[in-house]
Amino acid sequence: MLEVIDLRKNYPDFNIQLDFNIKQGEFFSLLGPSGCGKTTTLRLLAGLERCDSGTILFRKKDITHLQPQKRRFGLVFQDYALFPHLNVRENILYGINQKNKSEKEKRLLEMLDLFQLISLKERSIRHLSGGEQQRVALARALAVKPEILLLDEPFAALDPSLRQSLREELKELQKKLGLTIVFVTHSQEEALSLSDRVALLQEGRIIQVAEPFEIYTKPKTEYVAGFFGKVNFLELTVCKKTLSWGNTTVDIDLEDGSYLLAIRPEHLTAGTGVKGTVTSSSYLGFATLYVVKTVFGLLHYLELDSGSIKPKGTEIELSLKKAVPVRKTA
Repeated sequence: MLEVIDLRKNYPDFNIQLDFNIKQGEFFSLLGPSGCGKTTTLRLLAGLERCDSGTILFRKKDITHLQPQKRRFGLVFQDYALFPHLNVRENILYGINQKNKSEKEKRLLEMLDLFQLISLKERSIRHLSGGEQQRVALARALAVKPEILLLDEPFAALDPSLRQSLREELKELQKKLGLTIVFVTHSQEEALSLSDRVALLQEGRIIQVAEPFEIYTKPKTEYVAGFFGKVNFLELTVCKKTLSWGNTTVDIDLEDGSYLLAIRPEHLTAGTGVKGTVTSSSYLGFATLYVVKTVFGLLHYLELDSGSIKPKGTEIELSLKKAVPVRKTA
């Protein structure tokens, strides 16, 4: 549906170079830390930024230099960009370009009903909660029946509990309407829970694109693995498809050689293998994250709620369930 080919945007101290594609009806997330080029990428897709070179194809048509209003892409900014002097109804109507008055009113009612805003239609934007403003912004963006909906960190300003409920609403809405969404976020949780595919950016480049399960369990590089939470990195040697792990060996499907292995805390378990001492613990509710001093250095180990927390100094032995080879990040 949308194809980005060698798209480049150059700044004095930062360059963006992108290649990716988005399928019809896909929820596609651009994920990465602040300053990696996520929002600029979204603005390039929307036509709000001009690229220096490269091509954007939409349904095989070149739209690289097409004006924003002719692309028929809906856009919701992080701050929603609503008109504070207009009420809910007027904000949504602003986005509807139907000339026929009855058609405009029909579309308005559809949006008010879809986003549960009928009772708020005459209310001033200034008197809405953050969640209500977000619904209005989405309603205004969808009122024009966009081909693609572009969302720039739409949940960033909301409190955690509201963020969670609105994420669920957005995913349900996307499936119900068959929307194609490009979603910018710095939150790993949002990207993993919402996306069909995730593109992780680093310094203006996409370094891995994959489905959420794959990008979490099969990261290609040290950077990708480390971006998705705590991870232990160990340089170990494989011999005859086995690893030496403390006083035991672990089977691993790798050819002989030395590897940088990513081991997530949940891939360690109490058992036979490497002995260590608990140096600290963090209670997470559903589990406890321990830091354990071992011959390999400090390892993070996640233990599902066992009913008690091991105090500092507790002796423990860790088994290895899984390890993933990754490329070292320069």
